[in-house]
Amino acid sequence: MDLYYHIIPPTSRAILVLANILKLKLNLISIDTKDANEMEMLSKINPLQSLPTLVDGEIVVGESHTVLIYLAEKFDKAGTLYPVDQSKRTKINECLFFDTNMYKCFVAYSMPVVLKGMEPNEELMEKLLVCVRTFDRYLENRSYAACDHLTVADVSLFQTIAALAVIDIQKADYANVNRWYEKVHSEMTGSDEFQAQCERALRAFLAKQLPN
Repeated sequence: MDLYYHIIPPTSRAILVLANILKLKLNLISIDTKDANEMEMLSKINPLQSLPTLVDGEIVVGESHTVLIYLAEKFDKAGTLYPVDQSKRTKINECLFFDTNMYKCFVAYSMPVVLKGMEPNEELMEKLLVCVRTFDRYLENRSYAACDHLTVADVSLFQTIAALAVIDIQKADYANVNRWYEKVHSEMTGSDEFQAQCERALRAFLAKQLPN
């Protein structure tokens, strides 16, 4: 299977972690979104140009959450990462949609600040913090995001929360988020290495974009 991805967005790292959990070997194809030729190549495979995009034979799967679900349904023999039980799936899906909104708020704030060196937008920061505070309250009596065990919801949300450090939002300031994060961390196979790769790639990118 081919995975078209970029290491910096947490959405791609979630797929890499799940692949490790499932012990899957993916053929990784890194896409530079600023390279017109590479984006043209991606558009021929997935006209929506989604990153990550998974290619499994004739099947093309775009968008991080869709890829997570596809891999879990096909390769999770234990059936715990995306259980067939409708009530459990509904809760997982709810968490994934929440993650989409939180990630959207993260991108809206961080892209101008981190990648373009613009002044912080406090209104956008507050929208993101509302998501973090909401997630913290939600986790008050929960060990995992959706079920009583690890699911794709935890895999995805973990990467989004981990990314907040780049804009100085510290998970330690949110007791329930921090407790959940530390618990599931040990189950996120390879996450630390992928995070280190992300940080190196981000530093290299910023060195080119913001030399001064």
